[in-house]
Amino acid sequence: MKKVLLLNYCYPGQGTYFRCLYFAKSLSHAGYKVDLVCASERPGDWRVRSRVVSETLSVTTLPSPIRPGSVFAYMVRTVLGSWRVLTGGYDVIHAFGFALPSTSVPVILARYVRLKTKIVLDWDDAWGDAYGGVFSPVSHLALKFLEDKTPALARPDAFTVVSRYFHIRLLRMGTPIERIHEVPNGCDTEAVKPVPMEIARTRAGWRQDEQVILSMGHNYFGSLRILLETFALVRAKMPKTKLKMLGHVVKVGSWSGKIEETLKEFAHLSPHIEWLGEVPRGEVGKYLCAADCLALPMENGVMDEARGPIRLGDYLASGRPVVSNAVGYTRDILASIAPNALCEDPDDRQEFARLVVRVLEDRAFAQAVGKAGLDIARGKLNWQEVGAGVVFIYDGLF
Repeated sequence: MKKVLLLNYCYPGQGTYFRCLYFAKSLSHAGYKVDLVCASERPGDWRVRSRVVSETLSVTTLPSPIRPGSVFAYMVRTVLGSWRVLTGGYDVIHAFGFALPSTSVPVILARYVRLKTKIVLDWDDAWGDAYGGVFSPVSHLALKFLEDKTPALARPDAFTVVSRYFHIRLLRMGTPIERIHEVPNGCDTEAVKPVPMEIARTRAGWRQDEQVILSMGHNYFGSLRILLETFALVRAKMPKTKLKMLGHVVKVGSWSGKIEETLKEFAHLSPHIEWLGEVPRGEVGKYLCAADCLALPMENGVMDEARGPIRLGDYLASGRPVVSNAVGYTRDILASIAPNALCEDPDDRQEFARLVVRVLEDRAFAQAVGKAGLDIARGKLNWQEVGAGVVFIYDGLF
């Protein structure tokens, strides 16, 4: 039985963790013995904690002294991750988010010490050219350096990338095309199942006669302004519409002030916005299915062009209509669905608002858009289908 280490920088429930987890489950079911290692979500946690999911899958969280995103926490996890790489006897090491030292340093070390170990790098977020700009100049430089240099230093046997953006970037870096594998983020149709809106609203405690736009997520950054501008335009046409926010807006680095400024600018909308906060994974579908419209605002830039938001999979699996001004990967997914509620111009707020209004007013159109999304969620974007592709990549390593 081949032994695999999936090394992730996130904590359970955060972004790329889900991508890593579903890869792990597919590999485990295929007969690989998988260790998924990530960060603890508990600030001040100094312990290494392991949880056995099955005979062939375990999840381990490494310490988060101070807080998960602190520099010191990354230093500690870098050391512990490196030790695990050196002593674990793994046949494959798959590093996620290799712009971060806690995944890049161990995998680079593995290349020079564990000579027979196969190495795979996963690329699903743009750090040096996007996210890194949120942090201090020094941190940004470090992230950009690791993102640019790790592929050359680790010399991976394969890459898994979420989008064409990264595929093209690797080709420009001279990576052989046969080593690049596009693997989308999938849809968990077991965790999120379509429920009639009336039933979902009863379970959520919402009024049946409300007109509700729901947006779910954490990393809004520039797209928060897009969402609120669009909501203001929708309310000008349909003044009884409510916006419900599922999750919480992450305030980090230089974006903290910008997010606060945006919320202050649109404070006049606050009586019509409900912040639902975090909910258990098992309750996400209830809220998605209770909404008339699921909004997916995106900024027309590298950050949103490159990434594949995990929430899109939950949106599609709910069977509710998704309205978006999507770019990049997300645009490719939504454009493949017919009918869809996708803006032709991602910078046109008026068009975004018109599509939201159409979904709210035209029940037949809304149902058709939702069904088309559900079909793709149950088809090629189902995590079982996506996971089979991951297993195929691994089988080809040996």
